[in-house]
Amino acid sequence: MGMLEAMRYPDDYDGIVAGAPWLDPLGTSLWSLKNIQALLAAYIPASLFSSIDEAIRKQCDGADSLVDGLIQNPARCSFNPDTLVPAVLTQFQADALKSILKPVKDEKGALVYPGSSVSNLGQFGTTLNELETPAANPKGSQPWGELAAPANWNLATGVILNLGFYDPSVDLNNAVETGGVVKPSALKLLYDRLGPDIPDDPSALRTFFGRGGKLLIYHGYNDLIISPYRSIWFYEDLAAENGGYEKIAKEARLFMVPGMLHCTGGPGPNVFDTLTPMENWVEKGLAPDSIVASHEMGDTTDRTMPLCKVPEQARYTHSGDLKDAASWSCPANDHSLLEVGPNGIQSGLGKAERVIRAKTSAQHSD
Repeated sequence: MGMLEAMRYPDDYDGIVAGAPWLDPLGTSLWSLKNIQALLAAYIPASLFSSIDEAIRKQCDGADSLVDGLIQNPARCSFNPDTLVPAVLTQFQADALKSILKPVKDEKGALVYPGSSVSNLGQFGTTLNELETPAANPKGSQPWGELAAPANWNLATGVILNLGFYDPSVDLNNAVETGGVVKPSALKLLYDRLGPDIPDDPSALRTFFGRGGKLLIYHGYNDLIISPYRSIWFYEDLAAENGGYEKIAKEARLFMVPGMLHCTGGPGPNVFDTLTPMENWVEKGLAPDSIVASHEMGDTTDRTMPLCKVPEQARYTHSGDLKDAASWSCPANDHSLLEVGPNGIQSGLGKAERVIRAKTSAQHSD
């Protein structure tokens, strides 16, 4: 809503804060469908996710040069689910996790929507492990029978079938995509109908920025409702549209939140104030280079840390308490959050794949 407000009604506000923006509701729903279908093919009991999470942390936590319980840039990781076979997972279950990491594509390999962040694969209480029992009919149009379907399945049903096809009787499990590859006829029909309400065009913000508007975006890296990489895609496009990261930072800033789920919760520092930084930016001209976030356990704050504006990554100063924001800084001109490793490439953040994505964006606009 914040993005649509800035694009359609640029005179309404001088500053807008958009948290975990739904930049492509259709793409998000196709991604949700892909993830659920992966788990339909290979059910993973909730009891296994703690072992999955432990393995991911062991491999990824130190990728930012510091083992502190946080994965600051999950795109740099190189976690391979196959390493958990057979001790923790079957090969089918490992393949399901690999599918969840991958982006949604069309039949020619063009990217439609990015994959998931590896740092959320082992999170307890999220969409991935809300499947309390295996589906009664994994390949059927109603896989769960009389049991309640997962939230992301309902989300995909609402957007894809009701708003896209205009027909809730369409077989969501078989008529739209297979293994994250969307059928051409479905892709064209859905984007033709829903495209006008997808606020992912960076050029549509020109009027808002032209009158001095400021945009602050934040997104949790462990979000399993909307892929955090969709916000990164958008900010990369926004930077390219406006002359690079240094120039776009005068108008818009993105803050990625390590460990945070969808807008709140998760193991990382996830409580922070965005209104005060926005007021200071709009009213005093003081753009936020960082925002201090805290993690709370009950009534106790057990960690604070700065969230840095993309592409910068928070760095420990090598002195002081690791869990105190005063011991961290956001180095100027640092581009660490743009660095991509095997898991980031798997999810669609590689340079070669971005060229393909540019082509698919053009196809959607034809």
